[in-house]
Amino acid sequence: MFESDNEKSKAEEGDDEEDEDEEDQEDQEEEDQEEEDQEEDEEDDEDEDQEYEDEEDEEDEDEEEEEEDPGEQEEAPAPAPQRRKGRKRGTRFLECDPDNDPKKAPRNPNFHKRVEADGWNPNLTQMTQQDFIPSGPQGPTFRTSPIMTPVQYFLQFFSLNLFVLIAGWTNDNMRRLGVNATTSMDEIKAWFGIRLIMGLVKVSNAKDYWSTHPGYRNILISRTMSKNRFNFISSHITCCSPHDDLERLPERTQDEKRSKKRQKRNAPFWPIRSLWEEVLRNCQTKYRCVRDLSIDEAMVRYKGFKSTAHKFFMPLKPIGTGFKIYALCEATTGYMTNFKTHITTYPATKIDDLTSDLASTVEDRNHHIYTDKFYTSIPLAQRLLNKKIYLTGSIKLGRKGLPKSLLSTTDKMTRLKRTRRGTYYCRQKDNMTFSVWKDSRVATMLSTFYNGYRNLDTDRIRRKFSKDGIDRKRYHMINVPPSILAYTQGYYGVDRADQLRAYYTAARKSQSWWKQLLFFLIDISQVNAWICFKHADAATRVDRETRARELSDDDDDDDEDDSPMPRHSEFIMDIATGLIDGYQQGTVRQLRDFGGVDAQYTIHRLVRVDSCLACRHCKNNEKKTPSGKPIKTRSTCQACGIHLCKKDCFIRYHSLNGVRVQGPADFDEED
Repeated sequence: MFESDNEKSKAEEGDDEEDEDEEDQEDQEEEDQEEEDQEEDEEDDEDEDQEYEDEEDEEDEDEEEEEEDPGEQEEAPAPAPQRRKGRKRGTRFLECDPDNDPKKAPRNPNFHKRVEADGWNPNLTQMTQQDFIPSGPQGPTFRTSPIMTPVQYFLQFFSLNLFVLIAGWTNDNMRRLGVNATTSMDEIKAWFGIRLIMGLVKVSNAKDYWSTHPGYRNILISRTMSKNRFNFISSHITCCSPHDDLERLPERTQDEKRSKKRQKRNAPFWPIRSLWEEVLRNCQTKYRCVRDLSIDEAMVRYKGFKSTAHKFFMPLKPIGTGFKIYALCEATTGYMTNFKTHITTYPATKIDDLTSDLASTVEDRNHHIYTDKFYTSIPLAQRLLNKKIYLTGSIKLGRKGLPKSLLSTTDKMTRLKRTRRGTYYCRQKDNMTFSVWKDSRVATMLSTFYNGYRNLDTDRIRRKFSKDGIDRKRYHMINVPPSILAYTQGYYGVDRADQLRAYYTAARKSQSWWKQLLFFLIDISQVNAWICFKHADAATRVDRETRARELSDDDDDDDEDDSPMPRHSEFIMDIATGLIDGYQQGTVRQLRDFGGVDAQYTIHRLVRVDSCLACRHCKNNEKKTPSGKPIKTRSTCQACGIHLCKKDCFIRYHSLNGVRVQGPADFDEED
């Protein structure tokens, strides 16, 4: 029995050893197969590298052959193909997930079974959008006519009453300072008109506008106001009433100092508060915007250190240092309908509250606002939707409430970065969609207006790229979510306003920080006036064409004015001349006697050059030397740039063309 048990245990041990041997053999085979695959991959890589290696120099190859076997001469090996400049290996893309390019979900009872734990649904349904409710026809709310001048459009925003107030406040300031001088409304208007002209015609030094040299001098500016008077008004102009002047508050005690500091902090733009409120009210009421709007920040340049308002430093912006102003603009034209300053409060104002306050002027009309990732959030979208305002904007992946399956830390988003362009995923929650789209980088978009699925015929965008990373870049049409396609077209409303402001801004470098904000109000007024003028002019032309078609048989239509619309610069010049309105102060400095530009290069006279070429006049008359060769000379006409003989050819050639010349007697021949 004992032996049988030993034999049984030995048999079991033998079976275990055989099983272990089989497993070891299988593992060894797998390792060998992996090593073979790895060696094949390495050989393929070596072959690819060898294919793109640069050709070695022939001198180095000859030296190496002589060192190896100087007695034998072997044929040089064929040169390896030279690698093309900029060539690289192809990009390996990953396959996208099955929910790429989502479609509209079918109606079935099991639709809500795929809802994720956070409430976001990969199945997309049709979202309902309410129709836009305009308060009236789009465009200016004031009455326009073809005979309105540009300055009348400008005074709709920067009203005439403001010039009266500025003149009165400036006189009060000069009396307080003990200055024995006064100003008037006409002089203040002329001062602003000169500022607008300075924005059109820029020079490095403002003194050059009154220069006696005709190359620097601006005749309109120098005849309107003297340089000393202009500088005097610039240093004493005041844009706030004596009651609002916080600089006049006493600061004898610590409590008074703290109170003065607190009032300046709560009202940082106190020097121009009255003007700010008036211009803002006119911008809100003088124009009706279309449905699409955009919110972004506009910067006012200021590099000084004397401001009571908070100054921002953003080096990556076109205007890196200055005041930040949050603006609501029309997406298509850039009309600025509302703007709000950044005020430092304790506790700090939330960006959602600021954005909601900025959009409060367009509530209950189903407007559609575009924002960037600095403003967009899910609470803001819900708050605006409750006020009947739709929102579409790029959003940070770190915002609260986004679908967890599309966060940046998930494998799905990691794979998305390595997929082809045009791949996108979408999730929907009630009347809100969140889309991620792969372009050159991954873009994320939140929208309460657009559906998550796209129109197969229209929702495509044109991009230039190489499909595999090797071929030349070509244009391709790729899929794009409707929210991102609309965002690329409607987000740049504030940028358009900034562009129009920057063309002919009235701002100049100044240590008075509030003057930069004053010039901002002037620029906004002229830009909004220009947009209203274009809209009214377009409507007038449409009415004129319609009337011309209806009365095409009437001969009186030929007398209608078909003059082209003026340019933006001409519009601003008309505003400036309208503000000046014939005002003239002081004596005009006389231009100094200036002889004009030297005309030495326009006088036809002979000069000596190094090149010896054929005479043009002799060549035209077929004159040659006794040996039959062309007659050559080193004499050249300075104005014509052609070779002519010194004797008679110079005068005869020019007399045939009716040109008066300087005789060859003045030509000094050199040996």
